[in-house]
Amino acid sequence: MNGRGAAARTLVVALALSVAPAADADAPTPRRYAAAGTVEIAFTPGDAVDNLIVAAIDRAQTEVLVHAYTFTHRKIAQALINARR
Repeated sequence: MNGRGAAARTLVVALALSVAPAADADAPTPRRYAAAGTVEIAFTPGDAVDNLIVAAIDRAQTEVLVHAYTFTHRKIAQALINARR
């Protein structure tokens, strides 16, 4: 086999391996991980993220901790206002 054929085969293998991790992007959500609380990852296309966030706020019993640079979603803002009351 010449050098060009080996390089082409190496390129094909490298491309195949680089595409394999992308399959994780299609994994079902939400994923939950053990923590001091519950961590629910739901920020993927197709999720009703606003409903998940509002439901989590509504379930809060003692506090709601928010770490956000900015947000403009009225439904989430209203849920935070309601939780404060």
